[in-house]
Amino acid sequence: GRAYGWFGTESLHLGDSQLTTLSVLANFTPYTNTGLFVEVELLEGLSYMQYFGNGAEVVIDNNDAKTFGGRLSYEPTDTLSFALHWIWGAERNDNVHDQRWQLELDVVFEPLTGTELYAMLHLGQEQGASVNGGGVGKFGGGSLAIRQGFLREKEGADAWHKLVFMARGTVYRDQGGANTGLDQTVSEVSAGVEFAPLKFIWIRGEWRLDTSSRKDAFFGKRAVRNRRHQDTWTLAMGVKF
Repeated sequence: GRAYGWFGTESLHLGDSQLTTLSVLANFTPYTNTGLFVEVELLEGLSYMQYFGNGAEVVIDNNDAKTFGGRLSYEPTDTLSFALHWIWGAERNDNVHDQRWQLELDVVFEPLTGTELYAMLHLGQEQGASVNGGGVGKFGGGSLAIRQGFLREKEGADAWHKLVFMARGTVYRDQGGANTGLDQTVSEVSAGVEFAPLKFIWIRGEWRLDTSSRKDAFFGKRAVRNRRHQDTWTLAMGVKF
């Protein structure tokens, strides 16, 4: 069937993610996959999931090749978890020859109640995907995020924090422009605050700064690509059912 992707510490369900916007790194990892998933517990706290099926982000396969992937996860304690992800297959339309592979290590750590740390390290490449003559496109980077909660309400499964401060930093190198369309290094810094008057309602305000090594990465005045950086302000509200 169609399943939610296994890469990353961020979520398409914004209320479950660290911030409202997704990092540059998360934008180029698999979100959803259609195929067969099998997961087995190897040891206590250690499990492996194997995936086989259509390419990432598609319901009807975009070519005749299939995609393989997997996740090795380890949770030594209730406050610490590791996950090593991989995926391999031809991902471009009507192309069964040029293979793409991606590896990622995710770490989630809660050193104190209300303090959550998230780390992602990513590496990958795709044959024939470079915008510089169609060579091998190589990409990778890292991301670190933190959520710090205050004004804790209740305990146990019903607990939540009325006030949460959030921050994230990301660096992504797209050598050959296979993912962003430009041979560039992109960095991102985001910060925000979340107010949750009730457990099922949240309101977020965020600021984000994206910076590129290229002068033509972002649009400036008169819709001309002549800027190295871009500021984004976000105001969002969510209701959980």
